[in-house]
Amino acid sequence: MRLRCASCELRMDSRYFHVDEKNNLTGLSSICAICKQGGVAEQDYSNPIIFDVSKIAGCEFFGKNMKNNQKEVAEANKVIFASKCPTKYLENLISSYDTNELVQTQISQEIFNQKMFMLITGESFAKLTGDFKKDLELIGFHINYDLNDLDFISREMVRREFNHVCQYCGREGNSVDHMNPVSLSADNSIGNLTLSCAECNEIKGNMPYNLFKSLNDKLTTINAQLVEYEQLTKAMQAEFTKRRNLLIVKTHLKNVVNDPELNAIRKENKKFQDALDSLNSDYLDLRNTRRKYFESNFKLDKLTNRESLI
Repeated sequence: MRLRCASCELRMDSRYFHVDEKNNLTGLSSICAICKQGGVAEQDYSNPIIFDVSKIAGCEFFGKNMKNNQKEVAEANKVIFASKCPTKYLENLISSYDTNELVQTQISQEIFNQKMFMLITGESFAKLTGDFKKDLELIGFHINYDLNDLDFISREMVRREFNHVCQYCGREGNSVDHMNPVSLSADNSIGNLTLSCAECNEIKGNMPYNLFKSLNDKLTTINAQLVEYEQLTKAMQAEFTKRRNLLIVKTHLKNVVNDPELNAIRKENKKFQDALDSLNSDYLDLRNTRRKYFESNFKLDKLTNRESLI
């Protein structure tokens, strides 16, 4: 849920309005955590929407209890927003930070809030672009997006140890993967390395290793089918290349284009190409279904472990 702050009037995730006690949600504030950290007093602000949400959710409202019309509320609230930056870019910066675990490991919430408050109040200015990486640089945050500093020798050792086979699905693999994501663990040790295909590496991303492994362990049959598809498509592609090269040679030797024998070969090649395309389509469908399985279960895991709906 996204709520609007009565102080800066930016929309952001509801967690910025949480009032917690011993890690338990006790209520919602009329203003966001960014403004509160900047010294703005929540008791000076009314926020009818958050007031109603608090009431419906059965939690306490922290702010000026003022259930009047919107005009009176607006007159009572002193908006601190004085930034020259477009509102949509500031909101994008906040929401992008909330979902980027790599950035969160390098910039604490407190430091991020401090910088955002300076932008909101006009104390500092940056010509934001809407591009998260560029905007972080513009406001003074220099993020190391490549924490994977493995050298070539280490990578080759892992590839040879696992004989260039993905340890997740069994297909050919050359991507050296950190079982526990390096963006979260900063663990570049050999014990945290395994070999993956590019597809499994991308799907796993920042998913905790134990979760990915438990989900993958249920796909033994599917993974075996992926291996079969890979082998069959490679073999058929090699055969098609052979047929096409034969046609090129015969065309060159005959020195003609329109020839009964050549036309017959072209017709057979077209049929073979259709079969290969159909096989590739089935293979892609299985891969996409498997990808969605991981993505949906990862999302469900996050939803299951969230502390509050609000």
